[in-house]
Amino acid sequence: MDIIGAALKSFGMEDAQYDMIRHNENMTCKVMHEGQFYSLRIHQPIEGFSTRLITGYRNDTELMRSEVDLLLHMIRNGFDHLQKPMKNVQGEYVSEVGDGIPAMLLTWVEGTAIPEEEGAKYAEELGKLACRIHQAVKGFDGERIAYDNRLCDRMAEEIREAVAIGHLPAGVGQRCMRELSVVRRIQDKYAREGRTTMIHADLSLGNILITDHGLIPIDFSLSGYGSLAQEAGMLMSNYQDEDSCKRLLEGFSKAGEEIDATDADIFLVFSILLFICTHHNRVYREAWFRNALGMWCESLFLHE
Repeated sequence: MDIIGAALKSFGMEDAQYDMIRHNENMTCKVMHEGQFYSLRIHQPIEGFSTRLITGYRNDTELMRSEVDLLLHMIRNGFDHLQKPMKNVQGEYVSEVGDGIPAMLLTWVEGTAIPEEEGAKYAEELGKLACRIHQAVKGFDGERIAYDNRLCDRMAEEIREAVAIGHLPAGVGQRCMRELSVVRRIQDKYAREGRTTMIHADLSLGNILITDHGLIPIDFSLSGYGSLAQEAGMLMSNYQDEDSCKRLLEGFSKAGEEIDATDADIFLVFSILLFICTHHNRVYREAWFRNALGMWCESLFLHE
């Protein structure tokens, strides 16, 4: 809690009240100060979850600063009602607290995350929302995460390590490596076709708010340069039924982006591989994880 207090003090809100909302790759709090609400994000991942593999060991503070630049760029490009970064007492958007841990303060967006049981009815709108994001990020060239073959190299090394220390069965590791090779091939195809852009890359239902102004995305901390199919595939991970996935891709199409269903399916698997690589140290003992590995291999890890 000391780190939260230090972050609030850096933004001139040492007397503010706050509630912890969630803790995954960041600690996120709802802050109440002088009758206004804000969102405080501190880059301190939950134990056992490191984003280093995804970020390529880039500097965390610089990545948060470029996230701020991205949000401001999108707002200038007409994406209204996004969370707006706030400056600290030093006039900067990012504070460093504790041992150089970056923190940012954003305006609060009043809304409700899409409930899982209602996700299906928003499938088409999520495709359109992704395209709206891609329009708003045009022209941005800041330093962000790269969802490319270098990331696949790091993931392959992580999978080999997970097998070596017993976190993954050898057969599962082989399946994961085969899927990674397919991902590389599709990434290369989209790069050749010029169908890459800045993507949100983490559009889970919890990162999309239902508001009076429509659907609003939050948490761009994992945003980076990747293929359009990756955004679609990661959105597909919100669903278990083919009809919702079909309507999701129809939303992309209606908004001007044509995504091949097979390519999106491959990047759905990519999202699972990212989860395995970044979370196996934390969940490898859990029965649900072992069961999920078997299910993924039998129903999803089937590409050649």
